[in-house]
Amino acid sequence: MQIDLSIVIVTTNAIKHIENCLRSIAAWAPPPNIEVIISDNGSTDGTIELVKSKFPDYKLILGENKGFGTGNNRGIEISNGRYILVLNDDTIIIDNSLQKIIEYMDLHPEIGLLGPKLLNEDRSLQPSITRHPTIWWEVIRLISPYKLLSNSQKMRDKLNFHSKLFSRVNLGRYGKHDKIMDVDGVKGACMFMRREALEVAGNFDEKIFLQTEESDIAFRIHAAGWRVIYYPDAEIVHLWGSTTGRADSSSSGRLIIQKYQSNLYFYRKNRGILHSWIYKYCISIPLIVRVFILTI
Repeated sequence: MQIDLSIVIVTTNAIKHIENCLRSIAAWAPPPNIEVIISDNGSTDGTIELVKSKFPDYKLILGENKGFGTGNNRGIEISNGRYILVLNDDTIIIDNSLQKIIEYMDLHPEIGLLGPKLLNEDRSLQPSITRHPTIWWEVIRLISPYKLLSNSQKMRDKLNFHSKLFSRVNLGRYGKHDKIMDVDGVKGACMFMRREALEVAGNFDEKIFLQTEESDIAFRIHAAGWRVIYYPDAEIVHLWGSTTGRADSSSSGRLIIQKYQSNLYFYRKNRGILHSWIYKYCISIPLIVRVFILTI
């Protein structure tokens, strides 16, 4: 029987949430129509042992931590499904979302990449769409006081991180996230890709260790002539920050630096050396100020 869907999950010390993720897959996407591939990036907290003991039917591949993209590529390379779902280990499948997506993409063969509506744990809306990186937008993000303060766990609590105000700031030009639409890209927590699109556009760029890999692959899928779609009729719960460590304010500075190193590489690769130099100098001062404030 042909496999409809290969789900690739990269884990790095995911003991707190990987079991809930895998149980939700078993509940809403039972075999034989799917395969689940866990690509572990050097976990030392018992994640590997848990997967082996409780989910022996899922494929487990081990490797050192060379980044999110490399971990995903290890899983993609051994996958067999018509579609490939790159899924964060801190997500929970709800309702019949995966089957809805398969049926929708079967009806629209021009779609290369699709993202569902992401929800917070309390089922409030989470920003689910991304833009192609631009210098102007990144400068605005850096100097925005609300975005700056929201990187701190304490400040998130005080400012009500999931408030309507913060949601409007994050939703940006895409508005309420309430309709199917063509978009620049979708959040990396749940990326549903057509195998043929990946074969044309290529897998994740392994030179990007973390951050911006989702924008890069969406950019290449667009460039290869495929549509990138946001599909709100399917919903996935995402425990925002659990995978990258954003919930820990002590790691915020390192994550910000990593993000902008990745953005610099994205500009150099996709838009040329001049664009990357302009980005570097425009972003340097607000970036230094932001990391300093987060550090203190």
